[in-house]
Amino acid sequence: PGLLLAALPAMAAAYVSARAAGRKARPWTLLWAAGCVALLAVPALRDSAWPSTLAVLAAVLLAALALHGTRRWPGVLLAPIGFLGSAVAGVGWAWA
Repeated sequence: PGLLLAALPAMAAAYVSARAAGRKARPWTLLWAAGCVALLAVPALRDSAWPSTLAVLAAVLLAALALHGTRRWPGVLLAPIGFLGSAVAGVGWAWA
């Protein structure tokens, strides 16, 4: 349950930040975010290692896709790399 409880405020903060930057939530972005929440509910419901591991990894991939919001296959496949780059930049922004 801890992952789910940590991810929900992070998703809300990402949504508020995107709205403040002038971005609108597209239907596919909301669908990817809902899928991420559903996948993060798996470790809260199941006490098994392999379904929980797969669900968390898939949730990270869906979160990357939701945050980058691409519409083409190369962007879908490269979204996790952009997610890592954004995480590094976010740490620098938070430090400043």
